[in-house]
Amino acid sequence: MSDRLSPSEARDPFVARALATLPVPDHAPGFWDRLEVALGDISLDDAPTHEPAVAPHIVIAPHEVDPSLPRHISLADIVRPGDERPRERSRFSRAARPLLAAAAVVLVIATVRLSLADDGGDAVLQSATVTGADPATGSGPAPSLDPGSAGTTAALTDARRAEATLASFLDALGGGRRGDAADLIGPRSETYLIAQNGSVDAFLIQASEGFGAWAGSTDRVFTSVPVSSGSMVVVVEGTIAPEGMVEHRIDAFPMTRSESTQTWFVDMWAFDPAIGGRLELSAQPSGDGLRELRVGESVELFAEAPGTVRFALAGRDPVDVATVKQGAANVATWTPTAADVGDVRLLTVAFTSDSGTIFTALAVDARIS
Repeated sequence: MSDRLSPSEARDPFVARALATLPVPDHAPGFWDRLEVALGDISLDDAPTHEPAVAPHIVIAPHEVDPSLPRHISLADIVRPGDERPRERSRFSRAARPLLAAAAVVLVIATVRLSLADDGGDAVLQSATVTGADPATGSGPAPSLDPGSAGTTAALTDARRAEATLASFLDALGGGRRGDAADLIGPRSETYLIAQNGSVDAFLIQASEGFGAWAGSTDRVFTSVPVSSGSMVVVVEGTIAPEGMVEHRIDAFPMTRSESTQTWFVDMWAFDPAIGGRLELSAQPSGDGLRELRVGESVELFAEAPGTVRFALAGRDPVDVATVKQGAANVATWTPTAADVGDVRLLTVAFTSDSGTIFTALAVDARIS
């Protein structure tokens, strides 16, 4: 190594001090000049003219360096005189940084809205996902399992798990994995589907085109309405294209939790095999599917059996109403109040029969004025 003061040493005395303490290995002619170029201490234009210009990333031949010396020298541990503060090493390699940047681009943004009832036990929870379908799997966006700042409530954690189960069911159905979808169907729904179709798989073949279309939705939104301990309605809303026809759709999926395994199942077809589980709302939709409701005007829900109906308007506490007999019909009545007035919101209606054989639901967009 020559005794001349290189441009890099003239510019930075601390680098000069560090270099001066290093042992000089055996090296070929021009080694140090090329090393300076590789480290970026001087530009290529400043490189000695007697050496050929080289690319910024130089591979130094092994014979130019003493094999006994370490191949990599870290400058992270070199501190200025009098500065004993440790230098934090980068946690990510240079190769990992582009991957991290790519991950940031495809962040899933989830917004969670929590409205607790007066008794603190009921919550209407919305998890809005605003990212596209996974290009690798073709699956639509899934709800986040991270409850965030509101995660201290067991209801919120349960909701995220129920939504994740539904997302897995829809994606399996859309991906042609009917066996995986069948594994996520609740026992009451399984009993009904076998009674009506001969097997669960026979029904799923028919349902794949309709419900399976949710797997390709890029804007689906999950909303959870707890009904009782171990039961919940998860509503999925968004744009789908069944059979190539693009439409905005809302589907309500009753979900039940196994007490023994704490696992959620899709129970959309938890009907009584003898009488079914049809629900009918008295408020009729307009051409775009919107229900226009008025303060003081009752909304009636007709069910196949006696039971309890939960009316859950987004942003408001759920209201439970027992059905009453009106002739041969079982009817629950809900009347919007001035406090319910607002723009278009999701109205979820869940029904549980007194016998426990029926658990079903519907969801609509409603505007109350």
